[in-house]
Parts: sequence; C-alpha cells; structure tokens
Amino acid sequence: MFLYPLAIQTGLLHLDTLGAGLFFGGTIHEVAQVVGVTSNVSPEATHIATIVKMTRVMLLVPVLLVIGFWISRSKNGSEAQGKGKIAVPWFALGFLALVVVNSLHILPAPATSTINMLTFALTMAMTALGMETRIEQIRKAGPRALATGAILYVWLIGGGLAITLGVERLFG
Repeated sequence: MFLYPLAIQTGLLHLDTLGAGLFFGGTIHEVAQVVGVTSNVSPEATHIATIVKMTRVMLLVPVLLVIGFWISRSKNGSEAQGKGKIAVPWFALGFLALVVVNSLHILPAPATSTINMLTFALTMAMTALGMETRIEQIRKAGPRALATGAILYVWLIGGGLAITLGVERLFG
C-alpha cells in the first residue's frame, strides 16, 4: 500500500491516471485500501480504481456460484448425473442483496451512516488484528507459507501489470 504511490511518483511504474487506477483496483485486496492508496495519486485514479475494485467484488457472486456448481457436479463422479447439492455462497448472495438495497436507496440516510460507521469500526478491528501479528508467528508458519505468499504476490503484481499495460495499449 505504501510502495504503490511511491512507485508511481518516482517513475518506477510508468502508469498514467488510467493505468494507476486499473493497477491499484486490480491488485489491492481491500476496497478501503484501494481508496486510500489511490487518493495519494489523484481523484481520477481513485475513481477508476474504485470502479475496478467494485467490479471485482461484484464478480465474486457469479464466480462462486459457478465454482459451487462445478464442485457439486464433480463430487457426483459424473458430469451427466448433475444431481449433487450446490454449495451456495450465502455471504456472497447476502452481499449482492445489500448492494441492491443500497443502490435503490431503500435505507434512510441515518441507517446508511450507521452502517458506514460500523464498517469503519470493522476496519479498525482488522488493523488491530494486524498490529497483533508478531514475527515469531510468521516464523512458525514456516518457509512454505512464506514462499506461497511470495509467489502469489509476484503473480498478482505481474498479472496486474500485464493486464493494465494491455488495457492501456488498447484504450490509452
């Protein structure tokens, strides 16, 4: 989170506003982090990154449903049978329902404000959990866990840059 804006400002990453928004929104895990990081670049980059990140979040529902359907079919031993129970990602459907409720402005403004405060409290709780992490805990996880994290990090950055540069060439 701290290195991304520096990489843009120092010229290490040669991305324009569109590229920074695409890259940040496509590679940063948490919505609030996307907004926080891109706000150090520009309001336009923040807007683009937020749209990219929210699109990623919205795509979770259909992807999880497809994966659930695929797993249920493969557990039957035969694709032709297809009679297994589908693992429904209820949290994702709940998220989708809340997106619809918020988009339709069904809730009064005070309720939305309260929910936003609770979201902020959740963010602070997650920060507190992160602050509780100790090097010893990371050491106990072992080199395989660290190697897996490093490989996924490189994969995410490399894939994010490749997609961003491809989109910039097409549309930029």
